[in-house]
Amino acid sequence: MLRPLSILRATMLAATVLAAWQPLSAQSIILSSVSGTVRGSNFQPVGQARVTLTALGSGASYEARTTSAGVFSFELIQPGTYEVRVEAIGFRPQVARFVTLSGGEARSVSLTLTLDPPPVTQVDTVQLGAALSTRWRSGGVQLGGSEIEALPHRFDDLASVAALSTAFDEALGAQGLPGDMTLLVADGVPFYRAAHPVARQDVLPDALFPRSALSGVTPIHNASDVELSGSAGGYATVSTRTSTGVGGVEGEGALSAGPAWSSGQLDAE
Repeated sequence: MLRPLSILRATMLAATVLAAWQPLSAQSIILSSVSGTVRGSNFQPVGQARVTLTALGSGASYEARTTSAGVFSFELIQPGTYEVRVEAIGFRPQVARFVTLSGGEARSVSLTLTLDPPPVTQVDTVQLGAALSTRWRSGGVQLGGSEIEALPHRFDDLASVAALSTAFDEALGAQGLPGDMTLLVADGVPFYRAAHPVARQDVLPDALFPRSALSGVTPIHNASDVELSGSAGGYATVSTRTSTGVGGVEGEGALSAGPAWSSGQLDAE
C-alpha cells in the first residue's frame, strides 16, 4: 500500500514531466519542414490564426492553426517552392513569398500581422528575406539554383555537380561504393533507376537530370539514418526547376540562316 508521501512524490514527478514535455517534431532526411511564429503589430502573439502553405505550380496546400503562443508547424513537406498565407480575426491577411525547400531542410519564418478590424479590404504581400532562417538536419553540401548556374560548362549533369562534395566521385559513388548504390530523391520522391542491359546505372541519371533541370542538389553521406532511407551508400536529394517554379529544362543550340543542305545540280535547275 502506497504511503501518502510516496503518492505526493509521484504526483510531483508526473507534474514536472508534463510541464517540461514538448511534442516531438517529425523528421525526415528526404522531406522538409516549415515552422514559425505569428505576432501582431502590437508585438503580441496571435493565437488560432489560420496558416496555409501552398505549393507553386501544383497548387497542393497544407493548413495549420497557431497555438496560444503564435507558433505553427508543418512537417514532412515535399521539397519545392511555397507561399504562406496567414489569416486571423482582427488582423489584415498576409501573403508571404517565397519559401523554397530542399530535402532535409527545416525552415523557420517570423510573420507580423497588421491590426485591422473587419471587414477585410486589403491583403498585405511581403517578400521573405531576413524573416527566414534555415537549419539542415543532415550534413552535406547544399547547392542552390544560382550556384549551379554559375558552374563552368563541364559541370553539365547531376553526377558532376554532386562530385563537388568531397565524399562523392564523378559517377555518384560515395564512401567507396559504386554510384548505382546511391539513392536519388527527386522533389521528395525516391528515384529508382531501371536496369539497363549495357549502360551502367550510375550513368543513366546524367541524361535524366541535366544541369539545366536542377534548382538544388544536396549530396549527403554522413547522416545517422542514411541506411533507413533505402540506400546502402550515400544519397542525393534533387530539386528540379519544375518543383520550384523557376522554369523547366533548358536547351542550348545554334541556328544558321543558310539552307540545311544544297545541291549544285538541283540549284542549277
